[in-house]
Amino acid sequence: MIVGIDLSAKPTNRTGICFIIGKEAKVLTLFTNDEIVNFCISYRPKIIAIDAPLGLGERLCDKMMKKYGAMPLKLKPIYELGARAIDLLRLITSGLKVKIIEVFPTASAKILGVYHKKPKLMLELMISKFLFDVQGKINKDEVDSFLAGITGLLYNNELAIEVGDNDGKIVIPDVEKIVEIESMLCNFKIQRAS
Repeated sequence: MIVGIDLSAKPTNRTGICFIIGKEAKVLTLFTNDEIVNFCISYRPKIIAIDAPLGLGERLCDKMMKKYGAMPLKLKPIYELGARAIDLLRLITSGLKVKIIEVFPTASAKILGVYHKKPKLMLELMISKFLFDVQGKINKDEVDSFLAGITGLLYNNELAIEVGDNDGKIVIPDVEKIVEIESMLCNFKIQRAS
């Protein structure tokens, strides 16, 4: 199982969660660190792909992602997001042995050719391009968590690359393997978790 997390900077805001098994993805919204940690520990994923900085220093990977629209850590909300992500990472790994990777769903969407500023239209692009079967209403954070999750899935199947250096790496789809990626992503079923 792969888990994608679109983390919010504050626990009072929505965090989108996606878990993928085979060609089925389920999405939900959580808020607190305890909810997120308990979810991860109970589902015991192989990989957690998180949309949040996993380092607070100046990193090459952040500079490389600027072309895709990444915001700098010097902005207070981005710094707060990174601080929460690092805390969450510590809590998850204290109770679970899991591979955690940093992803940037906007970059993934742009590389996959499905990016749109409006999440609803981006989801429609994904449905059109990859023939996704989406059941139920999915919010913006859940769309991003799904993109994080499929980036983790691509990483697990050696269809993604890491950009950056020893100070931090961000995983994005491998442009050179786009045909294989498109084949793998076709016909996903996405629904709200009950």
